[in-house]
Amino acid sequence: MTDPVSRRPQTSELRAPCSPTEFALGEGIRTGDAAAFDAFIKRHWTALVWYVMSFLGSLDEAKDVVQEAFMRLWEQRRELRHGEAARAYVYQIARNVALNQRESRRVRDGLAAIVAEGISTPPTPAQVTEETELQGIVEHAIAALPERRREAFVLAHLHQLSHREIADTMGISPQTVANQISAALADLRHALSSYI
Repeated sequence: MTDPVSRRPQTSELRAPCSPTEFALGEGIRTGDAAAFDAFIKRHWTALVWYVMSFLGSLDEAKDVVQEAFMRLWEQRRELRHGEAARAYVYQIARNVALNQRESRRVRDGLAAIVAEGISTPPTPAQVTEETELQGIVEHAIAALPERRREAFVLAHLHQLSHREIADTMGISPQTVANQISAALADLRHALSSYI
């Protein structure tokens, strides 16, 4: 049996209208019906994985993101206003998680490159001074973030907590965590634009 994600979904599968059955599945999810949730996952898994792959370029990472998105949908099901909202909500969650993961990967890759460069050749005194100055500038930019953004950013990027763990720590929703981290990254990009 082939993996259903191994084939690209047809346009009709990606653009399926929100039918009464879709509404019924969403209402079932909202009320805690596990069978409706399973049916919803089966219906949207493949298309959602391909959507997330457009951000990440990796099938395995996309599957992980989609799994997390469905898990968050189930955890936050009571926040759905009506049955039709479930599909849009899970896509929104998946998009945000994918974008955050892509940004985290970019930061990790950048840091790994810096570390690898540092290992291959010892830094000159000028490089050490420049690195120290840059570190101070980055630390100052992080300290200048609004309190909630700074806390979410530090927990995610310095302590490697998941959005769910950060949400539990800060007493906010994972979506708010994603929003705070995204805003923090935008602020930092702006503050450090002349150094990047």
